[in-house]
Amino acid sequence: MAHAIKAIREKLDDISKDKDTFHLEVVHSTEEDEALHSRETDSCPPTIVVGREDDKKNIIHLLLLLNSNSEVNNISFVPIVGMGGLGKTTLAQLVFDDDEVTAHFDIKAWVYVSQSFDVKAILGRMLRSIDRQNQAGPELDDLQAQLREKIQGKRFLFVLDDVWEERVVRWEILGKYLTVGAIGSKVLVTTRSSKVAEVGGIVESYHLKGLSEEESWNLLLTKALPRKIPQNPYVEEVGREILRKYGGVPLAVNTIAGMLMSSKNPEIDWPSFLHKGLSEEENPTISALKLSFSHLPSHMKHCFAYCKLYQKGYEFHVKSLVQCWVAQGYIESEIKGLDCFIMLWWRSFFQEVEMDELGNMLTCKMHDLMHDLADSVAGDKIIRSLSSTALINIPSKTRHLAIYEDDDNDAGEEADAAVADELENASKVRTLVCHKPLSKQEFEIVICKFIRLRVLIVFEDRSDASTLLHFVGKLKHLRYLVIHCHGMCKRKTCVALIETKYL
Repeated sequence: MAHAIKAIREKLDDISKDKDTFHLEVVHSTEEDEALHSRETDSCPPTIVVGREDDKKNIIHLLLLLNSNSEVNNISFVPIVGMGGLGKTTLAQLVFDDDEVTAHFDIKAWVYVSQSFDVKAILGRMLRSIDRQNQAGPELDDLQAQLREKIQGKRFLFVLDDVWEERVVRWEILGKYLTVGAIGSKVLVTTRSSKVAEVGGIVESYHLKGLSEEESWNLLLTKALPRKIPQNPYVEEVGREILRKYGGVPLAVNTIAGMLMSSKNPEIDWPSFLHKGLSEEENPTISALKLSFSHLPSHMKHCFAYCKLYQKGYEFHVKSLVQCWVAQGYIESEIKGLDCFIMLWWRSFFQEVEMDELGNMLTCKMHDLMHDLADSVAGDKIIRSLSSTALINIPSKTRHLAIYEDDDNDAGEEADAAVADELENASKVRTLVCHKPLSKQEFEIVICKFIRLRVLIVFEDRSDASTLLHFVGKLKHLRYLVIHCHGMCKRKTCVALIETKYL
């Protein structure tokens, strides 16, 4: 090991020397900067918006309140929180452009913030949005002095779009420059993180939800088939089924509509699209969600990607999920694991969190598009097979594996043999979730080959469970074991026979 480390260091030294020899310069995050620049927003709303009338009314109501309990030093923050692609910016644009809002506020300004919460840059953009001819100097003191002069005693509305900053101290620095405005001044914030709303001094967040099925269908019709309604009921059925896959996310619906609008024969083209779906390159929602993922700390990225093991629509048991994270070494303890889960929930990676009467988190779900994101970022290191017979050429770098039972219960010994052959190539697996009884051959491979296994969750026949327990001591790295017994009949409700954690 020491020799290998020495060789790596020597190679890095050579690379550093080559950099100096060829006068190379280090340029940081060029592609990321270009991507962020291309996402910059303005206050002009799109020409076609469907299904946000009630949300618009609710936000305007919050903005026009003069005696809000959340007001501090004459101003209050109104957040719009939701995952990427839900239309938070579009909703803010609709509100910003509303006549009643314009008449209510003396000053309005739109600022695109994104991941860089640079107070000086934000103040400069506020000034330029208020006064296009503004010639304020580059110094922070000049900027804050001119801004305070502009908003002194006036009721203002500032929109901070796409905010990621979660440090309280940064918000306090910005907030102190805005306190001179009149009572009723508001700062409308769009963000993917509930944590941003909390540190911004906001009492209650406005959580934006996806479009309903009917709203999604109307948006698709408006853009893909302007002023037309499909005469064939089958086309409508297929169209609605396409939309269900994307959970009412307007960005995805708009993209689908753009691809279907050129269709000359919906009876043929729409079913074909339903079968293929959007590729990752064609789906801008995944690109938008990847920004949320890239903003996570390293350990949270591992925890989120681990969720690829589970099927879409799966109801996660929060405690069990956290225990798997701990068993894999992503998190040091269950307490820190719960903190990690909460942070992912606040950032909209999880949804529909159910709690007991004491506030303990019990179960949750994940939006289908978030699940697609987990598929994308996990790659081949995590494999989820919806059919045991579909296991073909498991990559040697696979570390986490889930196998689901075939719909065809008569797959027989050939299917078991195929699975066993593939398991032979996956000896470095650290997680095995097997939603099918293990055959004798598969069982022997798990015990003899999977020596690095840390998490084992299996569904077994009652007669075989004791045999598995007898040999489980050979798995020296195993930290989390769950065995579900089917009893005498498959398809019966699973009963936990044993649940031993952190062996």
